[in-house]
Parts: sequence; C-alpha cells; structure tokens
Amino acid sequence: MKKKTLLILGGFIFVFSISMNLYIKADYKPVKESYSTIEGLKLNDDQKLYYQLTKPMKQKIRVSDNHGEANRVQYITLPKGTIIDGDGGISDDTRLRSGADLSYHLMKKVYKKNTYGPASVASFMYKPKKMKIVKRPNYLLTDSNNYLFLGGLKAFSSNKYSSDLLKITSDGYLESYPYNRINFKEGKKEVTLNYLQKPESMGKIRFVKSKESVKYFYLKHPMKNIDLKKVKVNHKTYYRISLNNLKTPYSKFVTDIPLRIYGDIYKISNETYYTELTAGG
Repeated sequence: MKKKTLLILGGFIFVFSISMNLYIKADYKPVKESYSTIEGLKLNDDQKLYYQLTKPMKQKIRVSDNHGEANRVQYITLPKGTIIDGDGGISDDTRLRSGADLSYHLMKKVYKKNTYGPASVASFMYKPKKMKIVKRPNYLLTDSNNYLFLGGLKAFSSNKYSSDLLKITSDGYLESYPYNRINFKEGKKEVTLNYLQKPESMGKIRFVKSKESVKYFYLKHPMKNIDLKKVKVNHKTYYRISLNNLKTPYSKFVTDIPLRIYGDIYKISNETYYTELTAGG
C-alpha cells in the first residue's frame, strides 16, 4: 500500500510552475519522437491510479506566502465525488509532472491575501473507506499532465515564448489562464510565476464525446476569450470545444533541469497548443 500512498500524494499537489519562466534555455531544436520511446520513459497510462472520494474529506493545504514556500497551512473539505489523479508528481516544475491538478473551484478558499503560486495537499493518506479506484476520466488526456500551452510547435520550440494556458483538472474543469508574469519573494528567495492563481474563465465539463483522435467537451456556459461552439444536444444548449491530438510527439533538451522534455501537439478549435508528456535523460 505504500506505493499507492506516494502516488496519491503526488496527485494532490496543485501548482503553477516556476518552470514556465519566459526564458528557458534549450540546447537542441525539437526533434520528432515515437510514442514507443515515450512509453518507455514513463508509467503506462493504463497502469495509473485515479481515485474518487466516496465521502467528503477534510484536508490540510499548504500555500506559499512572503515568509516562505508552502509556509501557510489551511484546510478545505474535498466533496464527495472528487476525482484525484494519483500520478501528479511532487515537483513545482510542470516539466517534471505527469498528472492533472485539482481545480481552482476546489482550491480557491486557500488563496488568501498575500499568498502566491503553488498550493499543495499535505500529508494525504489513502483511505479505502473514503475513496475508490476508478478508470481515467474521459476528459483527461492520455499520458499528459493536462496543461495545454498556446502556440503549438512554435511555442514548444522557443525559449522566449509567452504562452496562454488551458488546463484540464482531475475533477472535470476546463480553466483558462492568460500569460501574466508575477515576481515575488518567498523569504529571501526571488520567485517568478507566469499565471495568476485565479483563472480568467473556467467551466465544468458536463460530458465528453470522442471520435478517433478528437475529444469534444460540452460545457453549459461560454468561456471568456475561448472559442466554443454553441450547439443543441437533446434540445438542451451546450458550448462545445474540440481537442484534436495531431499525433506528432516531439522532444527537446532543456539545460536547466537538465532533461529531455517530450510533448504532443493539439489543435483546439482553430489554434494549436502543446502539452508535456514526460521528461527523461
């Protein structure tokens, strides 16, 4: 059971990456990769664990403030039905993460005045009486950390690209974050983040349809600055967005980790995005 406990702990960490700084030095231009290479570097998605709470659960949350990283402790109650990705990783750096975060909808109560950036669930333990193992939700992307950065291959290739972010959360929200660089101090340490804690817009994914490499998300309301198509399903109005995996994985070597980052390119509505899949030597 110890392995599961560690995986769940990783899945609860809710962060905005320090790694997404504007200036990232890359040694090599992106090269085309194969999915077989990527699968050899990471846990197969079919083996990952996802957990759904069967009862509400009170949980300790740590968030950074001016006195230090993860310095402030607060508590929230995660509601029954919440789904947690058990493979989120424990790093603040999204390039080293492999799972989906929890939504701002759940985490917003911990974001008080003078708190910054990453928030994380602390000391979480697997409790069979309060949760069950479930299959990967159909709204989550296969083998992705579910961060989607605007700009596609151009953004993935550049070390000076300022990308807006779409994020899919483990509890079923689509969140939009425009690029907004923030500088602050944690104790004596200078820290830079690229996104505010609060998304510009967000929406609950009501249901998903899939066709080959395309996922269609259906939301009840439009999202600011996101291209959603108004459609009727069973005489009800929804707003639909399409996510098309172009099946063109790439990698690049980044010296400040130092690791090779692997990514996939998506076409979302009429724009291209990239998502990070894994990191390796």
